[in-house]
Amino acid sequence: MLLIETFLAPDAFGGVGLFSSHAIPQGTQIWRYEPAVDVFFTLPEYAALPPAVKQKIGIHVYPAVADSQFGVMYSRDHDRYTNHSDRPNTGPSWGQRAGETLAEPVFALRDIAAGEEITTDYMRFTPPQIARYFMGLPSFEFLRDVSSVAA
Repeated sequence: MLLIETFLAPDAFGGVGLFSSHAIPQGTQIWRYEPAVDVFFTLPEYAALPPAVKQKIGIHVYPAVADSQFGVMYSRDHDRYTNHSDRPNTGPSWGQRAGETLAEPVFALRDIAAGEEITTDYMRFTPPQIARYFMGLPSFEFLRDVSSVAA
């Protein structure tokens, strides 16, 4: 769940991005896991969803782990529009190991100006065991066949 005020706007790549409504100082917590807003699906649960639902939310899910189960997260707030960057302005605290838990809070890694796009490095949140599987796939359509992920 986003803890800051944001808005959606066109990004530099022709899509939609998440932008800060106000200046955010470095170190500010901007996100925390809230089950009422952030929905975790195990891979079998996601695979069992009707195709129309997967088509609607599929571009907004990202790999996650909960209770040692691989799955995907879908955020029902604007967080689902956070784009990837190799030089992100948000992420887990630098001392944390990424992908350990859903409860990893997200912080501003540097000062973020009002109106600046909020970005993160997706791989900082992807558990290494499944990152190898996801690499090189064109989209999250990998969830059509999830049987080999846990191997």
